[in-house]
Formats: sequence, structure tokens, C-alpha cells
Amino acid sequence: MKYLCSNCSVVLSNEDLNQCEVYALGKLYCFNCLSKQVSKFNTFSDYKVLKMNDEEFEKHLKETEEDLVGTMKEEGKWEKY
Repeated sequence: MKYLCSNCSVVLSNEDLNQCEVYALGKLYCFNCLSKQVSKFNTFSDYKVLKMNDEEFEKHLKETEEDLVGTMKEEGKWEKY
């Protein structure tokens, strides 16, 4: 089965398909179009999160959750007054 780039309709190589798995954006892109799509992310952190493996992503989620819980506890103290 042949797959086409969602943007420019070229036939995707196995390497293109592998890159689409690494940078899962919801559509299949050739290398050039994928590079353009990834560069549209406006912060480095978006790009960093996309490149994380499962363990790094779980750690990132845990840290974010802890930050949010800490913030909510602080906000709760202010609501009492």
C-alpha cells in the first residue's frame, strides 16, 4: 500500500512514515512538509514534548501535576480570606 503526503501528495518512503510516527501530528507528511509543520510550534517546549519517550513524558506529566497541585493549594489559602 502506498501512502501520500497530506500536503503535497508525494508518495511517502518508509523513512517518512517512521518520522510521522515519531512526530505524530494526526496526518502523514513527507520529510519537507513534516519539517514545516513541526517548525510551526511556537515554543521550544512543544517540540521537546513531541520528542519525549514514554518514560520522559510520564515524568513530565507528574511534574506538571505536582506544580498544579501546589498552585491550587496556594490559591486555596487566599480564598479563605
